[in-house]
Amino acid sequence: MTEQEKIATFPLTVEPMTDDVSRRLSWHTLGHLLLDCAGKHSTANGFGYKDIGRRHQVWVVSRIVMECTDRPTTGEAYCIDTFVSRIYRQFTDRMYVLRSADTGHAFGYAASTWAVIDYDTRQPVSLESPEFAPMAKLVCDKTIPLAPPTRIRVASTEPVATHRVAFSDLDRNGHMNSIRYIGLLLDVALDSPTLAVRRLEVAYAREALFGDELLIYREGDQYEIRLADGSVVVKACVIIRK
Repeated sequence: MTEQEKIATFPLTVEPMTDDVSRRLSWHTLGHLLLDCAGKHSTANGFGYKDIGRRHQVWVVSRIVMECTDRPTTGEAYCIDTFVSRIYRQFTDRMYVLRSADTGHAFGYAASTWAVIDYDTRQPVSLESPEFAPMAKLVCDKTIPLAPPTRIRVASTEPVATHRVAFSDLDRNGHMNSIRYIGLLLDVALDSPTLAVRRLEVAYAREALFGDELLIYREGDQYEIRLADGSVVVKACVIIRK
């Protein structure tokens, strides 16, 4: 298999319900699409949700990093390219390119880090084991111009916002949906509809459940979302375009 054959391409269009007030592809829609493309590429190659589900295992996203110089506008055709870039112990990294379908111009780049959890033991599974050989064969040497994740430390003890996990926040596992946190963060970071985000990082530390009160703390462009007992649910960084 050539390096190009290891890359999956998904053609898409910015529909009116997937844009935001700027009439560009919204950040939370982009987040959903990155996870969806990862799932489809995994399924097509034998290590998708149903494949590992037969072994009582499930994929969980650990981190998402997205950076865009621009985003496609309403009605515009675009593509998301994705490939597996690395496998190390219990984690794997996946890269993405968001580009114009017409010109190939790159709007931006993204990365996600994943782990597999065993249903029964709730422990992470080694991705270097033989059952993940189909994924190992797809590791691609292509690089993208995306800076590594930021080291996030928020010492603040005074929350800037709160949110109680409600029904519409939940995913199929009864946890707060991983992309729902992006909406919470942008609501705090953007105090004007004319502001634009350049880079967004979200690192997931633990699940939040129905009824949990989330407290959002901020220092500059760094954030922590914590439970009432102080345990960290999410660490994040939202960088505004200047």
